[in-house]
Amino acid sequence: CSTSLALLKKYTLKDLKNDQWYDQKIELITMKSRKIITQQKADKIVNRLSKSIGVDEGLESVQFQLNCLLAQLNLYQIQLQEVEIKITKMLESNEEASCLLKIKGLGPLLVGSLLGQIGNFHDFEHYKQIIKFARLNPVENSTGAQKSRITASKRGRSSLRNILHQI
Repeated sequence: CSTSLALLKKYTLKDLKNDQWYDQKIELITMKSRKIITQQKADKIVNRLSKSIGVDEGLESVQFQLNCLLAQLNLYQIQLQEVEIKITKMLESNEEASCLLKIKGLGPLLVGSLLGQIGNFHDFEHYKQIIKFARLNPVENSTGAQKSRITASKRGRSSLRNILHQI
């Protein structure tokens, strides 16, 4: 995705269609993909780009729409960074958040979401109470003739369950 975005940001659709800057396009693809895409694959991609973008007449309007979408994406990325900064500042004053942020893999968004769902950890005496609160506790799921199956309960806070699954 980042490789495609880099191509779309650097070259217009007309530039992608023609063979000008062929080597630079291949280099950009291999560099942005962190060499996951080899030179041969990048060569095939650039070769197919020149054949895949169809009619020239509508290219200008499509380019305009693409530029608008790229500008929107850029705005969303900036807004997301601002939200993350605000969440991080809010979490700095929270004792539980600072402990959770020290755990590798837990970022400010996940910690903020978790604390927003659970509230104060001191309200729970044991971790099993949090599991029951999220309704991740095992329950017997059986009917008359069928043998009992043990599954996770689907009641409770689904958003909290999703957060705990991410952890």
